[in-house]
Amino acid sequence: MCERCHDCDSLIVRINRALDAAEATEAALAAAEKIQGLSVSQQRRAAMLRQELAQATIFSALDIDAFRVFAADLDAAIRQGTGSHYIADEYAISGGYEQHVTNESAMALIALQSALNLLARRIGAVRNRLRAERIASELRVLKKHGLETAPRLASRQRQSNRRSL
Repeated sequence: MCERCHDCDSLIVRINRALDAAEATEAALAAAEKIQGLSVSQQRRAAMLRQELAQATIFSALDIDAFRVFAADLDAAIRQGTGSHYIADEYAISGGYEQHVTNESAMALIALQSALNLLARRIGAVRNRLRAERIASELRVLKKHGLETAPRLASRQRQSNRRSL
């Protein structure tokens, strides 16, 4: 359990973690924009994602795939801001080593990429927990009333999952 709420159920804990990740993502977006490490198209996408985060419905309406795509899109800019150098070392068995140096802009993008991926995972965990509770509730009702067979239940569940996505 989390330190802030000893008697919380796991859904509350997951929601809390997702909200913390949303705050961290907003801060990382602001830092990347401040350093001007984003391209024009990335700036537009960042503004749209910030608007989505500001909405109170982040657990139902938010497109977490957009966060994943944006995080993957940052790879090229991160590579561009990272340089590799070979350091010759006469005392090393291999004769030297490669050192990677990342500039401030790329470091901000790395932090943003990590925050975006974490947020997508945390919101996904909340949605999975809600879906699991809904399925468990349906199964309890069915068990109590003995109304449906397993194939009919599976068909209904697939339809429910399609609607919730």
